[in-house]
Amino acid sequence: MGEATITVTLTPGLGEDLAEIARREGRSAESVALDAITEHVAVSLEMRASILRGEADVAAGRTVAHEEVMADLARMLDDADRAKGQ
Repeated sequence: MGEATITVTLTPGLGEDLAEIARREGRSAESVALDAITEHVAVSLEMRASILRGEADVAAGRTVAHEEVMADLARMLDDADRAKGQ
């Protein structure tokens, strides 16, 4: 998809916040909004990719039982306490 133009109606509070950020940063509201959308899209795509990797791990049996993780964590905390002399 090439360049696209969208129109967004902002609530009064959000519009004011956007204008304040733009003013404070010496930028246009459009520039601030584009950065926010770009960041949101990148985070959403990475989150989806992470979920798919997790689903693949589960399907392949690459998991650790909750009880095992908690036991390992308890041992690590106990070791750290002993190392501090407690």
